[in-house]
Amino acid sequence: MRIPWDLTILILVLGVMPAAGQPLDGQFVPPSWINSPHDADLRAHLPLHAQHARLNGRVELTCIIQLDTTLDCAVASEDPVGHGFGEAALQVSRTLRINPATRGGVPVEGVRLNVPFAFQWE
Repeated sequence: MRIPWDLTILILVLGVMPAAGQPLDGQFVPPSWINSPHDADLRAHLPLHAQHARLNGRVELTCIIQLDTTLDCAVASEDPVGHGFGEAALQVSRTLRINPATRGGVPVEGVRLNVPFAFQWE
């Protein structure tokens, strides 16, 4: 039996800041998303326990944008804790790609951003 549900992700770039020691001259262009996950990607990583219990979850990752367009992320917050939503968000984050910010046309290394995820049952 298939359980009807919808999984939603919200991704926002909040508090984007260049790393310490980066030059501040030239125009700063914020990072831009190359790809973000689809519902199917999220469903593939949703914890089995959460699926059976029909649990909603929220996760916020703190990430550093790498020059190769990948993200190096850590869980900043997870609700509810202990149901695997944080690990699921980390797994999904490994599939994300984002162009790094630039300053004066040069890619800026170490820009931080927050990426919130909302796993919701309907």
